[in-house]
Amino acid sequence: RMLTPSGFAHAWALGVILWSTLGWRGFVAGVAYLLCGSAVTKVGRAKKEALGISEGRGGRRGPENVWGSAATAALCALAYRRGGVGR
Repeated sequence: RMLTPSGFAHAWALGVILWSTLGWRGFVAGVAYLLCGSAVTKVGRAKKEALGISEGRGGRRGPENVWGSAATAALCALAYRRGGVGR
């Protein structure tokens, strides 16, 4: 599992924003970012846990992780859709 239940709900909302503003390419980029970030979190997990510096919840992402990583991207996507970028 990569997301907490509330993280899943927020990731779904982000997916709707990305799909509706940037289409399938924006959505795929968001999913790829999630997969890569989750994989990197698990690298050396045992060592990080032993040192007490590992991510909480076993690396599962919550709403704060979803928006902390993607809020700027979501705002840029919304601005692009509105026509505020590139004019």
